[in-house]
Amino acid sequence: MLRSALNGAFGDTLAATGSALAATMTLFDAHGPLSFAALPSPAAELGARVCVFVHGLACDEMSWQIRADAWSTSPWATTLPEGVAIRYGALLEQESGCTALYLRYNSGLAIDANAAQLAQLLDDLARAAPQIESWVLVGHSMGGLVAREAHAQACEQRLAWARRVKMIVCLGTPHQGAPLAKVGHTVAAALALSEVTLPLARLADARSRGIKDLRKGRTGVRDFARGSAAARPSFAGDTFAAPALRLVYGRLGDGESGGAESWVGSVLGDGLVHAASASDTSRSVADAQAADIERVELPGLGHMALLNHPRVYALIRDWLIAPAG
Repeated sequence: MLRSALNGAFGDTLAATGSALAATMTLFDAHGPLSFAALPSPAAELGARVCVFVHGLACDEMSWQIRADAWSTSPWATTLPEGVAIRYGALLEQESGCTALYLRYNSGLAIDANAAQLAQLLDDLARAAPQIESWVLVGHSMGGLVAREAHAQACEQRLAWARRVKMIVCLGTPHQGAPLAKVGHTVAAALALSEVTLPLARLADARSRGIKDLRKGRTGVRDFARGSAAARPSFAGDTFAAPALRLVYGRLGDGESGGAESWVGSVLGDGLVHAASASDTSRSVADAQAADIERVELPGLGHMALLNHPRVYALIRDWLIAPAG
């Protein structure tokens, strides 16, 4: 956890200096790191359907199993064998037979740099495991930005795995930029106006490139879910079909109490990401329907709760398998 936090705050510096603390992008399955550089490899045992989970800033592949106590009264409380940590991927494997993979990456690097690595990593995996017929990407917070940008870059490069992505699920992802990251940028800029406070400005601006990128969200980033069919890439003569996009975001407060609690939820969103950014309100309703985009707000859930909560899994299950119950 400490290493993940250091990577989130200073990961670009750690990587630039060759520090052993800098995280290397790695895919994990339920048993550990997935190696597919040499054959035969564990990649040959992957199923036809793969779901890749991409964590957010200062997190790692283990973050998807935090707050397991939230499941104690859920329909899935006893679904998994004893000793198996409950998380979305494990439940999907149990209930649908798909393969869950978890990404670890240096979240302090630029989002487009991590996306480029992920696009190539999944291409390597697709070549090592040609049996994979469809992909689903699930990203939390920054992870949603990395997943969407990786897919966009893969489309531009005509990487075969990109055309097989059926859905991208974003959980608390700041598509329009994270308010806290914007505040940090504003503070650093204000401190830089005076020679007296300039040293403080340098300290405030020492945030990693990854954190700074959160201020922008997906502003100016390619998005093949929009625009005319002629503008979209093609693969071997076939017009590219944009994957379904599911935007899930939390909101502090239950939305029914009113008063201060309701006000806090409307202003702070899930505590870290505002609902307007997480729901990508730059898209019109008609645009969203045409591109198969669905937005879901979950009152009462904070930003980190979106990582491992039965209410979120019920949505993912509904989209990928069948309605619960």
